[in-house]
Amino acid sequence: MQDPIKPTPEHQRLTEHRQRRADWRRWGPYLSERAWGTVREDYSADGEAWDHFPYRHARRRAYRWNEDGLAGISDRNQHLCFALALWNEQDSHLKERLFGLTGPQGNHGEDVKESYFYLDSTPTHSYMRMLYKYPQGRFPYEALVEQNARRGHAEPELELEHTGAFDEQRYFDVFVEYAKADQQDILRAHRNPTSSQQSYEFTEILRIHRHPTNYIYIYTLHIQHIYIYVFHIYTIYSPLYIIHI
Repeated sequence: MQDPIKPTPEHQRLTEHRQRRADWRRWGPYLSERAWGTVREDYSADGEAWDHFPYRHARRRAYRWNEDGLAGISDRNQHLCFALALWNEQDSHLKERLFGLTGPQGNHGEDVKESYFYLDSTPTHSYMRMLYKYPQGRFPYEALVEQNARRGHAEPELELEHTGAFDEQRYFDVFVEYAKADQQDILRAHRNPTSSQQSYEFTEILRIHRHPTNYIYIYTLHIQHIYIYVFHIYTIYSPLYIIHI
């Protein structure tokens, strides 16, 4: 007879949550990476949600019913949201959410044009890890919109990697990790955003700015370190980052 599986700390957390002795799932990856172009934010007279709230509006308009953010977390009611904002000194605006095409813009309909990967998450979200690949050069927003609009339904889509944005490995690998010490004690770590040798050799040229963004309804903070003692959510940075805030 095989020995029974030894319970892990995650098993214990699941038991505590199931018995309602701890609310381990109060905080989790509930924050959408994009909320623009959705029906719930559509207040147009003709019901065209994509045209009423496209991506370009998201950085200058407030959402009414939800929020979005890059590699973010929130409580289950989205009363408080934490996310990441990036800037490579080349783009005209911060990278705060995923970019994509609306239904009419894409030759195959709606599609996000980004490169990101969910790497790990425990059932209680006690540990979460994500990778976002951010071009070191200017993000090709215009090229993705214009060239996909010119393509027909029988042609393949133009994806981000087809634009040359990642050529010669000139992109930042941005790893974002969350770990819970208990149900309301959360650590966020941003680690090693470099992927090419050039990133180490030309630090005066290739810089990435990182701004944790906190959404408390309409109140937004852009600060380097977050210490919110009510929720005990902390942010740390790897020394490999080049930070200019």
